[in-house]
Amino acid sequence: MPGSDTRINIPVLSSWKVRDGKLVRLQQLGAGPEVAEALEAAGLSE
Repeated sequence: MPGSDTRINIPVLSSWKVRDGKLVRLQQLGAGPEVAEALEAAGLSE
């Protein structure tokens, strides 16, 4: 919003597929609290 210092911070977990230097697929796998849960389930951390 113009003139606003408000920021929204929502983590997003995405999968990017690149072929020949070009993005051919972008898939959102989760957002918000789902990201931490998905990373934990995969044995990873933020």
